[in-house]
Amino acid sequence: MHSGFVNNLITGVYGKGKILLQPFAFKDEEHGLIEIPEGFITDGASIPRFGWSIINVSPFSSTVIYAAVVHDWLYATHKFSRRKADKVFYRAMMSQRYLTNFQINIMYRCVRLFGGAAYKKDVDMDKIIYPDKLKHYINSNG
Repeated sequence: MHSGFVNNLITGVYGKGKILLQPFAFKDEEHGLIEIPEGFITDGASIPRFGWSIINVSPFSSTVIYAAVVHDWLYATHKFSRRKADKVFYRAMMSQRYLTNFQINIMYRCVRLFGGAAYKKDVDMDKIIYPDKLKHYINSNG
């Protein structure tokens, strides 16, 4: 079994992030189907700013946003250990084939080196999935 995305990512701008307007899924070769619900808010690939110019990727680049959403979800939910979540991120980037091996390895090393603080945060799921705000977003952006 190979890793790959099950459907397209549909998002809208929400503050400084993006909000999922429909469920999104990634099939991981090691952990199976990872489903992210609509209403989840992502901050994209939150790599250190100095890394953007090195690898020519910004937080919401189309080349990395799919993998970043999966990674953000795994960090938010603690569904897997941090190491496993980072490996899923690596496989998600590899499955898209948009980034070079150099870019993927830099992104992976960045999350391994700098992702600890983000993973350790206790996240209240009620603050991540905003069904009422999603409905309001859809109604006001029609």
